Amino acid sequence: MNRAARRRSRTRPTLLAAALLAASLHVVAAPGPRLGDAGYFSTPGLDVLAFSNTYDGNFSDAKIAGVELIHHGVRTATNGDVRLAPTPEQWDAAATLVERVVDSRTGTVTTRMRFEAEDFDYAVRVAPRGDGVVLQVLLDKPLPAALAGKAGFNLEFLPSAYFGKSWLMDDGSGQLPLYPAGPSGRDTAGATVRLPMSSGHQLTLAPEDTQRRVAIDSPGAELRLYDGRNQAQNGWYVVRSLLPGGRTGTVLEWTLTASTEPGWTRPTVIGHSQVGYHPAQRKVAVLERDRNAPAPGRAQLLRVDADGGAREVLATSPQHWGQYLRYDYYTFDFSSVREPGLYVIEADGQRTTAFRIAADAYASAWHPTLDVFFPVQMDHMS
Repeated sequence: MNRAARRRSRTRPTLLAAALLAASLHVVAAPGPRLGDAGYFSTPGLDVLAFSNTYDGNFSDAKIAGVELIHHGVRTATNGDVRLAPTPEQWDAAATLVERVVDSRTGTVTTRMRFEAEDFDYAVRVAPRGDGVVLQVLLDKPLPAALAGKAGFNLEFLPSAYFGKSWLMDDGSGQLPLYPAGPSGRDTAGATVRLPMSSGHQLTLAPEDTQRRVAIDSPGAELRLYDGRNQAQNGWYVVRSLLPGGRTGTVLEWTLTASTEPGWTRPTVIGHSQVGYHPAQRKVAVLERDRNAPAPGRAQLLRVDADGGAREVLATSPQHWGQYLRYDYYTFDFSSVREPGLYVIEADGQRTTAFRIAADAYASAWHPTLDVFFPVQMDHMS
């Protein structure tokens, strides 16, 4: 579906209350992400979470909340929510959750949020549209005058997933910088403000990369692309649109699409003890599998020799353990192997790093924790 067709397909409710009535909604079947039983939108290669996680109240720049994208197995975007700054820092205000409604009949997730100190309530609704999702901000009351030019919808993108990749904004283009390079300026009071690298209504990130390409279409509000890393050391790239004043109902709407590779499944992750195992203990590795992938074949335990060779000492079919959150899990029990040495596990095209089976595997494993990790992490302790 092209952008013009998507614009024509949009519905624009005039009041938040009306928008939340299930009877007023109708969702057309589409090949993109669909709302599943777990309460988020999913298609192979892309998951869109809608406030499945919320801010913990300690650090308002934590990358854990709002609308999030898991794109080809990597959480590439998060903190999709209304914020009061273009590149929020640690202590900047964040809204608190009031209510989250997952409507399986209409395939939508609507989350009510509130800025208590500003007496500002809003809702964010996410629904499937075409081969992507539509993100809407809905207001019962007009934006408070004090928040005009401050409140906007932000979506933050992981820098390491986009270093050096291109962007297209309307008729302009550029590259996302490796080092913090976003422009800055001064406001009327002389304070430093962050300025966008580009602005427009149609943005595509990483058009050259099928695993990272994301497009955002915002015909009714200007999109602004920021480099948040020159504001805070853990800043990300930020896409933002300001909320308009004097309006209620659907005051902001983005259509977001993300490319996916046909038939893509996440590579299996093999979990094992990196410290190693005592010969007499139970030894079980865990295979974390994409739910769209077939069951794994044989798992092998290989003994690593001094010349770099690896010979099989045990092979068996992993046992299905069950499902947890987004993945299927299988177990590989190699408790019968007791001979000391270096080993690796190979399964489903993946091979682990080497680990030990040895009587002294745990003899000094605790030393780095007490000697290095705790003193560094607890930097206020003697």
